[in-house]
Amino acid sequence: MWKRDRIVNPITAAVIDRVIPLLPQLPAEDNGAVGPNGGPLPFLAPLKQNSLYTVSFPTPPPGQKCDTPAACAAACAGGFPGFVLAADGSTVLTDPVAWLLDTSYPSVSTDPYLRPGYYHPMSYYNGAPGTVFADAVRACPIQGSGVGTAVPCTPEICSYFSGIHVKYPLQLDCLDPKNFSTCVGYCAPPSIP
Repeated sequence: MWKRDRIVNPITAAVIDRVIPLLPQLPAEDNGAVGPNGGPLPFLAPLKQNSLYTVSFPTPPPGQKCDTPAACAAACAGGFPGFVLAADGSTVLTDPVAWLLDTSYPSVSTDPYLRPGYYHPMSYYNGAPGTVFADAVRACPIQGSGVGTAVPCTPEICSYFSGIHVKYPLQLDCLDPKNFSTCVGYCAPPSIP
């Protein structure tokens, strides 16, 4: 069980305003650029939000191979490289990028990711072609919108690599089109019906 205790460096409208001028103008060729000392590009670092979680077992599972709840949580999150920064005892520090956050907003004007000029630089993450999956909430970030509601989604914009970096609105990809909990956000050209 994961319980978020606090957010260490929240992504706010002010953070997004600082990132917008750093984002490449799209469409753009890929030049293989990397950040200082071979690290991430300068516009990616501010888009990571650290969160501190307390983790526990509902009841101690028999035959558990990890020593602590944090070690098990880190092993469970292993499918998301770089997500867990530290795991000790019952505490886990995470580092998800903005497009993996599940924060919803009350309106379009309060969603910092819908600010003019911003897009999730997903195609630049760890070099081209980057990544294409996001949290479903990024495709439907306004509270009460989405699958099975009368309020249409207002998707955030992402970058996709198709030989060049281009922008598209995030779309929902759902196992059950009537159940939002079965959806993920997906950055790719719109599907043809």
